[in-house]
Amino acid sequence: MKLINIRQGFSLLEVVISLFIISITFLAYSELIDQNLKAQDQKQQFLKDHQLKSNLLTIYVSDSNVDDYLVREMFEIDSISNKLIGRYNSLLEVELEFKYGSKIIKIKLIK
Repeated sequence: MKLINIRQGFSLLEVVISLFIISITFLAYSELIDQNLKAQDQKQQFLKDHQLKSNLLTIYVSDSNVDDYLVREMFEIDSISNKLIGRYNSLLEVELEFKYGSKIIKIKLIK
């Protein structure tokens, strides 16, 4: 039985192809990580916005005559505006608009 002596090594084409496969795999993996990080940031922002909406709605439902400056101080809101939408007997339908940063939150209440 003859042993085959392999000392030839790899050809340049084989090396280039293997490096190409490794680089494509690395790029795909880095894109997945980047997308995951972006999704986490969006999730955090969505949760923050939702929590703010819930807190504002809770405050205005429990006491619809709360002073705007108290709400601005508590939640660091830039401005609050009230807009009367409709009226039925003694009830008022009001749209509250809260601006913080570059975002606007609108909540409709019946007082």
